Amino acid sequence: MRAGEEGPPEVRSLAAAFNHMIAELEELVRSQEAFVADASHQLRTPLTALRLRLENIGNEVTDSGGADLERALEKGRTPLTSG
Repeated sequence: MRAGEEGPPEVRSLAAAFNHMIAELEELVRSQEAFVADASHQLRTPLTALRLRLENIGNEVTDSGGADLERALEKGRTPLTSG
């Protein structure tokens, strides 16, 4: 939504300033959305690779390490949360 730039010069100037501010805020939001998407992908990719490696070594783990492997795999299946 943009402010109409009609009317007296001071109103047009104010409307132009608001429109400029809106454009900058829209760009900031797009930039933040892109950052979040990229960060999410960058975090998910190594975690998935680690989980796959853990799953693939399952046959080579000794009985004493099996419980540790299961705990690590379970943590890998748990979604990351903030807090």
